[in-house]
Amino acid sequence: MDQVDFKKNASSPITAESILDKISQDYLKCIICLNTFTEPTFLDCHHTFCQSCLNDLRQSESHSSQSGINCPSCRKQTPLSGRGLSGLKQNFILKSLADDVTQQQKLLRVQQGALVCGQCNDECDTVIQCSDCSMTFCQDCWFDQESSHGDHEIGTLTSNEKAPKCPKHKELDYCIYCQSCQVLLCAMCAATTHRSMDHEHIDIDQAISDLKEELRELISKADIRVEDFIRERSLLEYEMEELNAKIEHQMTHIKSNYDDPKQRLQTLSEFQHKKKIYFFEKLNKISAKVEWATHILDKIKDQMKEPSKYKLIQMSEVLEVRINDIIHKEFQE
Repeated sequence: MDQVDFKKNASSPITAESILDKISQDYLKCIICLNTFTEPTFLDCHHTFCQSCLNDLRQSESHSSQSGINCPSCRKQTPLSGRGLSGLKQNFILKSLADDVTQQQKLLRVQQGALVCGQCNDECDTVIQCSDCSMTFCQDCWFDQESSHGDHEIGTLTSNEKAPKCPKHKELDYCIYCQSCQVLLCAMCAATTHRSMDHEHIDIDQAISDLKEELRELISKADIRVEDFIRERSLLEYEMEELNAKIEHQMTHIKSNYDDPKQRLQTLSEFQHKKKIYFFEKLNKISAKVEWATHILDKIKDQMKEPSKYKLIQMSEVLEVRINDIIHKEFQE
C-alpha cells in the first residue's frame, strides 16, 4: 500500500515538510484520539496508544467492570490485575520519535516565517521582542516577564516574513546558516557544497541570536572608543585654555615691566595665534570623528532593529566592518 501511495504521489515535490507530515500521520497518531501520541503506552499485544486515551477507555462503561482492557485495534485483552494502567510499559522509542518530529516541524515552521515564544515554545501570530536581550515572548509570557526588562527597548513581530529563495537553487528557501562560511543556505546547498566537516550548520534563529550578541559586544567597544575621542577633545580644550591663560598672564607681565613692550607683545601674539590654529585643527578633527562615529553607531543600532532576520544576517558583515572602523580609529588620523 505504501508503495502504491508513493508512486501515485511521485510527481509531487518531496520536501522536509512532506516527509515529516507523512511520518507523523502514518506512525505517530493514536487511533483513539487521532492526535500525536502523548505518553505512548504498550498493551500486551504491542499496539500503542496514549496513556490518557487508555485511561478514558478503561473508565468507559463497557470496560469499567473488566479486570483488563481490550485493544481497540486487535481486541486482544491485556490483564490489568495487580498493576493497573500505570503498570503498563511506555513506548519510549515512539515517544522520542514523536517529540523529535514535533520539534522539527516547529523549527521548519519557524524557518518558513512562523513565530515562536522563546519561553513556552508555543507558536503565535505576534510576539514581543526585547531588542536588548533578543528574547521573544507571547502575550502571556510577557506579562510574567515584563518587570525584569525595565527600560529595555521592546518591539513586536508578526508572522508574515517568508524565507528568501536560494539564488542557486531557485525553488528552495533559505533554511539553515553555515557558521563557518557565515552564509545562509538552502537544503540543497547544505547537502552539497557545504556538507563537509569543515562546515558547521546552525539554526537561523540561533545565528541571529549569536549575531546580535556579537554586534552588541562590538558596539560596546565602539562606545568606549567614542568616549576616548570625547575625553581627548576635552583634554585639548583644557590645554588650549591653560595656554591662553599663561599667554595672557605673560602679556600682562610684559606690559607692566617693560617700557617698550611692543616687540615682545607682537612675538607673543604671533605665538598665540599659531597655537590657536594648531589646537583648532586638532579639535576639529576629533569633533569630526565623534560626529562620524556617533552617526554610524546610531544608524547601526537602528539597523539591528531590522524585523527581517534574513536581511540582518545578510548585512552583518558590513555592520561589523563599520563598527571595527570606529574601534580601530586613531586619534591623529
